[in-house]
Amino acid sequence: MKYKAGLLSLLFIIIFISGCGAGRTDELTVGTTGQMARYTQIDGEGHPEGFEIDIWNEIGRRMGKTVRFRMGTLTGLWGMLDSGSLDSIANPTAATKEREEKYLFTAPYDYDPYVLVTAESGEPFSDEGIQSFQGRSVCVAAGTNLSLVLDRWNESHGNPVKTGYLDDQSVLLPAVMNGTYDAAFMLRSGAEIAARDLHMDIHIHPSRIPVLPAVFAFRKDGRGRDLSVQVSRILQDMKNDGTLRQMSVKWFGTDLTVPPPEEAVSEKNG
Repeated sequence: MKYKAGLLSLLFIIIFISGCGAGRTDELTVGTTGQMARYTQIDGEGHPEGFEIDIWNEIGRRMGKTVRFRMGTLTGLWGMLDSGSLDSIANPTAATKEREEKYLFTAPYDYDPYVLVTAESGEPFSDEGIQSFQGRSVCVAAGTNLSLVLDRWNESHGNPVKTGYLDDQSVLLPAVMNGTYDAAFMLRSGAEIAARDLHMDIHIHPSRIPVLPAVFAFRKDGRGRDLSVQVSRILQDMKNDGTLRQMSVKWFGTDLTVPPPEEAVSEKNG
């Protein structure tokens, strides 16, 4: 009897553990940082909200699955995706050549241009793009698509920009306003929120760096392959029926789901 009881206990533990991570057929487990304004942020009750969160909740609804969000740093979330604890990540993600060796990606769903933000009281810069910031210090959030894009541009042009890596998006503009950095490399939506809603005295300059569209990433395993196909199809349906556009306008006041006409779009970076 003790032997049977032990086997039953072990079986229960195995079932419990297997149900705690990604893999349940009735559930999608999605990681997010909650640190990108309007994309993924924390509401007054401590729950994630934003453009990415709305997209995943709608994906779950159309798939007939519950979406469970898990919080973490961006570096930690990639590790959780690798280990099978997550199905995907609800933060703007770029499909680079290096990442394509390891992950599967959906079709693009977001095209938010890159900008350089300076203090209104600081030295004036032209709007000729990042070339105007040669020899200057530019801060960017570490471990993000933005840091990847800036690093690639900098390396391919002989490292003319002095790059500083900060912990998250929220500390970029304060570092510019207090004079620690000449500019912050950001998404245009975040810069416009700072100027319009937070009334920060800033200048927003186009970077002239081609936009790398945002996609969702999945592991290269059976579940990941199935989900990447299903989610890509649902994203296309959401584009066709106007749902994606409505979500973008809700959070940003503009449609970021189509390529910006004034910017080139890069399918790969590096």
